Amino acid sequence: MEELENERNEQLKGVFARYAIKSIDDCKAICSEKKLDVDSVILAIKPDINETARLAFIVGSAIAIKRDTKLASYVAYDFGEAIQTLCLPGSEAQVRKAGEGIGMQASNKIKGITDQIDLVEYSSMLDFMGMTKDELLNIIIRLSKIIEELMK
Repeated sequence: MEELENERNEQLKGVFARYAIKSIDDCKAICSEKKLDVDSVILAIKPDINETARLAFIVGSAIAIKRDTKLASYVAYDFGEAIQTLCLPGSEAQVRKAGEGIGMQASNKIKGITDQIDLVEYSSMLDFMGMTKDELLNIIIRLSKIIEELMK
């Protein structure tokens, strides 16, 4: 398991390098500079969130801010990238690109597209995130809309 965690950390370092982010603490600082309290948004929807899911939302928020993403529907893709990055290497969620899929589904929901893919194939991702599909989508959509407002 330690080897998988090391691989996941390497994936995270790659994403950080792509967006000139130094660390998780840097992600928190980026959000704080924009007065974005990611934890309060998450905890209002999912009070018992696990640390991996929490980090995914912090990293996704920082990516969206660093990219200067101005539309909520595009911010949702940033969350998908962050979730994908935190999937364990070789897991069903990573292989099926579940994080990217949930980002796309949230983006479509924001745009009002109701013809959605079924998330049954993403059950392993929902398990590692420790939440239901609705909780996950609600957090992504809520944070995406807040970031859209902050980036105006």
